[in-house]
Parts: sequence; structure tokens; C-alpha cells
Amino acid sequence: RQQVAAPCHAIPETFLVDSRRAKVPVASMGFSMHDRLELLQLSSADESSLGSSCITDHLSPDFFETRFWFMWATTFAFQPWHSAVEFRRYLHRFMLEFTRIETLAGVKRTVLNQYDSLVVPLQRWLQEQGVRLVTDCTVTDVGHKTEDGKFVVTGLHCTLNGQRETMLVADGGVPVAGHHPEDSAGDTARPVAPRAIRGVGEGVEVATRRDLR
Repeated sequence: RQQVAAPCHAIPETFLVDSRRAKVPVASMGFSMHDRLELLQLSSADESSLGSSCITDHLSPDFFETRFWFMWATTFAFQPWHSAVEFRRYLHRFMLEFTRIETLAGVKRTVLNQYDSLVVPLQRWLQEQGVRLVTDCTVTDVGHKTEDGKFVVTGLHCTLNGQRETMLVADGGVPVAGHHPEDSAGDTARPVAPRAIRGVGEGVEVATRRDLR
């Protein structure tokens, strides 16, 4: 699929089209009163009460046919089975976009597509600094120890090119772990469970510095 470069100030005139390729009016979100009540309950819920539940555990099927959901899911790459906690956080973070979501006027854009504007320059810069980028590698667990009451990572257990391997963390090495975003399970065919890494928590991806081994 080809990506077309567009000026960063461009605002789309059409967000949604139907099966006949006709423009869908988006002046209304398409909510029923029931949808509004459920959305309000979810957005005001305490995160501890949501736990590991999915969005579908809190919103009725009709909600996922609203124009709001189609625009929200398109903008932030949500799927119905994604985390209710992530969905709630995005509602709070981007609530100001509700009034202009049909134009995406509040979304910051790069001049070219995001991969060429952000990923490629960052990757080039990292390689120039001597960082070794490893592909086809899945971190499955983190080796660790307790030292002076602190959690210390000693190595990364991974599958590299189909082979099990352990990347040792040198003294002073700094592993960087980050929780998966909501679109980590962006499989349109079925829900995908995030990887669980023992000792670090569910849904963790690990990036490492060049001095790990």
C-alpha cells in the first residue's frame, strides 16, 4: 500500500466513507443515550476496577457501530478487544479532540509519512552512534537478581532467528523496558495476548543498549 506525502497543515475534508464510497456525515457522533451512559461510566471508572478487562466488557455492541467509534479507532488504532484501561486513558488524554475529531485538526502531522519522517532518521542516528539493531528477536524473559534491595536485570532471554539465546547485561548496562501500546494487539483477525515477561510484568517490550553483550 503506497503512502502519499501530504503537507503537514492539510486537513481532510472526508473522514468516513461507506461501502458505496459516499461521504458519511460526521456532524453527530451517532451515540444513543445508552452509549453515552456506558462511555461516561467507563471514563469515570477507577483503573483498579477495570483490571485486565477489554473495551467490549464495558460497552455494548451497538457502540462499535457508531461514527465516533469508527473515527476513534481509525485515529488511535484501537480494536474492541483492547485494554479498557488504555481506552480510558486515551479518552482522558484526547477528550479535547471530541469536538474536532471529524477533521483531525488537533493532530500533529509530519510532512511525509511517519515512518520516513520519524523512524528512518531515528534508526540512522542510532546506527551512527554505534547502536546494534537486532531484528527477528523476541524477548521471552528477563534474568534478574536482587542487589542491595534493588531489582537488577542480568540478562535478556530471547529467541533470535529461531534459536534461544541469552544476552547478558554488562555492569552499568541499562535495559529499557516499556509497556506495549494499545495497538500491540492490532490483529484484525483475532485478539492477540501481549507477551508476559516474568519479573517485569505483562505486556513488556525491551529495548537494549549496544553494551548488553
